[in-house]
Amino acid sequence: MNGQGGLSPGDWLGGILLYGLSILAILLLVGPGLVVVAISFTTQSYISFPPQGFTLRRYGEFFQNGQLMDAARVSLTVAAQVMLACLLLGVPAALLAGAAFVFIEAFDNLTVALFTASPRSRPLAVELYNLVQFDNSPMVAAISSLEIGLALVMLLILARSVGLDTVGRV
Repeated sequence: MNGQGGLSPGDWLGGILLYGLSILAILLLVGPGLVVVAISFTTQSYISFPPQGFTLRRYGEFFQNGQLMDAARVSLTVAAQVMLACLLLGVPAALLAGAAFVFIEAFDNLTVALFTASPRSRPLAVELYNLVQFDNSPMVAAISSLEIGLALVMLLILARSVGLDTVGRV
């Protein structure tokens, strides 16, 4: 601070730099997810950016695809079981945060899913991996958008239950 109670030029410049880097970091972290969500609404039959038109067709295809819905159920079941096991083994201090993280990680962990999947019971991560390899459909983006939404809902529930909603108001 200078003698008149204002910020020194160094403090002011540092604040601007910190603010700019924070915005850049947020864009780099959130930007790719926003691109995936945008691609999921394209009317084209292949993945391209920028998306052309607007449709919810890929989401409908996902919910009508029995194999993908079975895979989603397997992933939700495994994620819920892992989360419950962690809750039973956890300590109260970080229980909810840990449970939310474990649920999100268990739901979409491809490495574990590849080694634990059976021919009749494959998690969504494996099905999504196969789609990415052999299909260029925007349904991949739609499924990824739903996973992003699931993670966001879990984080909002966590924020609401732990009281993190007040952090942004400080």
